[in-house]
Amino acid sequence: MIVNSVEELCKVVTFQGFNEILEKHDALEKALNGAQTWRDLDYDDLDFVETIMDMETKFNISIDDEVASVMENMKFSDFYSKIDVRKIRNDKLNQLGI
Repeated sequence: MIVNSVEELCKVVTFQGFNEILEKHDALEKALNGAQTWRDLDYDDLDFVETIMDMETKFNISIDDEVASVMENMKFSDFYSKIDVRKIRNDKLNQLGI
């Protein structure tokens, strides 16, 4: 599946799965403590590219280069909250089998 917008990406990415990717990059604690930008996570360009690749692998998707660029240029906290708000509820419902 090719993802053509950040909104579409947020529908595919699970909060738990994205947190696992952040943890792999030693950024989960900073994310949970209110990181505002990707730089607040101590991310450089390579870290961001690796995160995109990890997301593509984990969620079996292909992220369009323009979407990755938009994502990189938006505040991390905005992206994270889009996943957080939608996915916490859905993740809990899935865990409960509902």
